[in-house]
Amino acid sequence: MMDPKDGNGDALPYDVADELWRLTDETVFTRLVDNFQSYIVEIITRAFDENPSMIVNHKIDGSLAFSFSDIHELRIAVIEHMATKYSYLNVVDLDAELRSRFGFFLFPNRITKLRLRRIIEIRNLIVHNRSKINRKFMDAAGSKFDVYGQLVRLGNTRIMDRYLTNLAAEIDQRAREQFKLKKEVDG
Repeated sequence: MMDPKDGNGDALPYDVADELWRLTDETVFTRLVDNFQSYIVEIITRAFDENPSMIVNHKIDGSLAFSFSDIHELRIAVIEHMATKYSYLNVVDLDAELRSRFGFFLFPNRITKLRLRRIIEIRNLIVHNRSKINRKFMDAAGSKFDVYGQLVRLGNTRIMDRYLTNLAAEIDQRAREQFKLKKEVDG
């Protein structure tokens, strides 16, 4: 990797360059997690679209129902409305909801669920607390290596990308089998 340069082509002081690399890693990390979470909602949306019977108990507001002149548009709106509901759940609650309602396991084992919960909590720490470890993070996903008030350790973002990509592919495969999805969702 090249060292960051200022506008004149001179190397930046070490601490500034270090901070720029950290900010870049945080941005990439956050984007990877956001993409993964969006992808999971896309899979759920596809399942609802191809299996409308999954939506039988979903209630919608009358104003929404009567705001469409076309039943196809209403169908799309209901699917998006229900899928959006799932996008606001944390990963543990989402897994529990999908298990109880549809018998679908997002995560094949407890370790994967705990690992992903930590990854998402790190993302939340970056976004909401400038990467500084707080009590909420420690309670939700802390490890013996985390120190209150210090910056959270991110790890290698390339490894994180591969991990999340592989996990998404596994979830996609299981969703296609269980919900008989016709097309693979692009990741």
